[in-house]
Amino acid sequence: FCFCLSGPAESTFIVLSKDVWEKPSSSETDCMVGDVNLFFLEPSTAEVEIMIAEKSFRGKGLGQEATQLMMAYAITELGISKFIAKIDKKNTGSLQMFGKRLEFLEVSRSEVFGEVTLELLVHWKLKAFYTNMIESRAEWMLHRPC
Repeated sequence: FCFCLSGPAESTFIVLSKDVWEKPSSSETDCMVGDVNLFFLEPSTAEVEIMIAEKSFRGKGLGQEATQLMMAYAITELGISKFIAKIDKKNTGSLQMFGKRLEFLEVSRSEVFGEVTLELLVHWKLKAFYTNMIESRAEWMLHRPC
């Protein structure tokens, strides 16, 4: 990951391909495959968005891993205790990822906007899981500005 922007309203991380990064002639630009964003709504609440722009990297678990690492950062470093995700109702992959694998709960549907809103409250077991995730992956996460 490459940290790009942080401020009072949002944080953005660029998702880099580790496989491309390890090639000797690669630059950070060559490695960019998507981004994860946090938008701070309240002191301890953030809306999370993920986009894997490079189609060849979709469906391989990269979006889930990137989202989990961003959530881990938000929980351990920013004190976030509630996440919200708004997903297009036709985006079955993201709905499955957030709803089934990340255990977000559906709280509303908007037919006008064609989206589903999901939420996740961070409890102590989840906080411990994400804290461990940060500690175990810290060696290959890039902690520098893009």
